Amino acid sequence: MKYADFLLWRIIHGGLSFAVCKGLLFLFPIKEGVFSNYSGGVFLPSSVNAALSVLMILGSAVLIFDIENRKQHGR
Repeated sequence: MKYADFLLWRIIHGGLSFAVCKGLLFLFPIKEGVFSNYSGGVFLPSSVNAALSVLMILGSAVLIFDIENRKQHGR
């Protein structure tokens, strides 16, 4: 692919992305600002599922042991 064609399609893609984003923002306006003066993180106790966290850690351990087992048996 020629670089000029690539650049042209990237510019077209950027224009279409801009138009779609502006259209979505028109349909679903955002009332809150993205940046604020509040520098602390917002942590809600209900935003973390403890059971899911434990299951993810156990799943990671099983994956590690399975990889080690496969290395030892040459699979």
